[in-house]
Amino acid sequence: MYLRRTVVLALTLCGAAFASAQGIYSPSQYQKFSDGPLSFVDYSGGYSHLENFEDGAFNAPGVIGSGGAVLSPGVQTDSVDEDDGILNGLGSAGHSYYVSGNKVEFTFDKSVLGWLPTHAGFAWTDVGFSDLALGFDQVIFEAFDGAGVSIGTSGWTLVGDGNTTGETAEDIFFGANHAAGIAKISLTSKFSTDWEVDHLQYGYQPVPEPASLAVLTLGALGLLRRRKKS
Repeated sequence: MYLRRTVVLALTLCGAAFASAQGIYSPSQYQKFSDGPLSFVDYSGGYSHLENFEDGAFNAPGVIGSGGAVLSPGVQTDSVDEDDGILNGLGSAGHSYYVSGNKVEFTFDKSVLGWLPTHAGFAWTDVGFSDLALGFDQVIFEAFDGAGVSIGTSGWTLVGDGNTTGETAEDIFFGANHAAGIAKISLTSKFSTDWEVDHLQYGYQPVPEPASLAVLTLGALGLLRRRKKS
């Protein structure tokens, strides 16, 4: 009886582990891929992709972007810091995705990918002219599921450092995770139509079937009992 209860509890906890921690990640500082929460995701048996625009084009598979265009290196370009091969506080030697409106959206095509991402996000890197102040803005991130229902938002976040020449210390990552799939992610600017994003990333993390969870749990419990006996 005790073992049965332990197995049930273990299965419940395993299921909860996959069902919990879903939603919007807290905005976080981002200078390289390993800074972001998606770099810690185990995509074993799944798929992941990072679009850094460094080939001068937006050609990520199964994604449609709106409200932007790839920006080439230049004095006022703000790519993610690591993209030029050196972390030096500047992103002017890389490429970014320039937004000339108040919103950018990335929509995932299930018919191309074969699935909807369970994790998706990107980095906000810079803002130019703004009604708030030059080099400052407020932005809000939102993610949507396959039915078009909002998974959640980040809330309005103050971004920028007053500079428009490629500094990277103010770069912020926004993202979401949702086991049932993410169909679209967006970032909306409150005060500007002159800003940049970079490092679009997304992936599919398979969720183990209940039977697989049971096998894994029983195996772990068996190992634990053998260790106790020894």
